[in-house]
Amino acid sequence: MKWFREKSLYGQLMLSAALLSTATLVLGLIAAWEALRALDALESQRLFGQMLLAGTALWLLADRLAVWIAKPFHALARQFRVQGQNAHTESEALRESLQRATHALQEAEAERQRLLAAVANKEEVKNTLLKQLIQIQEEERRRISRELHDETGQALTTLLVTMRVLAESLQEEQQRNIVSSARDLAMDTLHGIRDLAVDLRPPAIDDLGLAAAMNRHLSRFRELHGLAVDFRVQGGQDPITGHIALALYRIVQEALTNILKHAAARSVEIRLQIHANHVLLTIADDGKGFAPMLQERAVQENRLGLFGMMERTKLLGGSFQIESAPEAGTLLRVIVPNWKEESAT
Repeated sequence: MKWFREKSLYGQLMLSAALLSTATLVLGLIAAWEALRALDALESQRLFGQMLLAGTALWLLADRLAVWIAKPFHALARQFRVQGQNAHTESEALRESLQRATHALQEAEAERQRLLAAVANKEEVKNTLLKQLIQIQEEERRRISRELHDETGQALTTLLVTMRVLAESLQEEQQRNIVSSARDLAMDTLHGIRDLAVDLRPPAIDDLGLAAAMNRHLSRFRELHGLAVDFRVQGGQDPITGHIALALYRIVQEALTNILKHAAARSVEIRLQIHANHVLLTIADDGKGFAPMLQERAVQENRLGLFGMMERTKLLGGSFQIESAPEAGTLLRVIVPNWKEESAT
């Protein structure tokens, strides 16, 4: 029988039913044989034949009943096998899809890493070029400052001495007044050139440090513009010199220029906090301030000197923040590492 050869739940049920029916029939025949031995031969043969026929009919009935009972299990087992085959096929397809997706993700990650490396390389090149540009600018400022102080300043000093001698040699009062007025004008020009030379490259930064250079610059700033500027230094025993001092000095210069041009402020507070690992510079004014959207647009358009201040801070590995609102003033906060370096050249 087919069900006998199948190694399935259906075949196992059918085999069990057949064995059970056969065992029942054999046991029944054995029990009947003991009863038949007491009868005569003809009667026992007839009764035995009836019992055999009844047993055979019972065995066939049990067989059909087992088939009827096991048939749904056979269908269910067949459905499971089909579903198992389909599941295996779907599993293989899913595995291949996952492999393709994994490969695609790996390629995308490799491409992302390549793009990040390219961006980082471009950013590094940009920072290098910008740093070189700032260094070139500072060198050019230093050269111009030296020429103004040494050559132009000396020439004006010589001119002043000559004009003084000329004024003393003149006899007429009107001529002496004219020469004296020209001498005063030359004197004012000499002072202006010296101030310009100091602004271009303050020697106090290299000689005395940032705080001393800031005090000198702010003293002239107060005299020229009449703006109340409160400058205080907190912490730190060693003077800040080198590239850090120069960058912070330029940031303060640019911030004060912005305040004069745009803020309409009455007073400014500048705080320089020197810590072991970093330097914090804050500049706060009581001016009219501006909306954040104006700040973003100003940075994008490279206006108000914000871009230059931000780039100087970035090159030092620091952070640059601005807090402002209309009619609420502006707070500028710069934090840079406190490197121990030689004076900038």
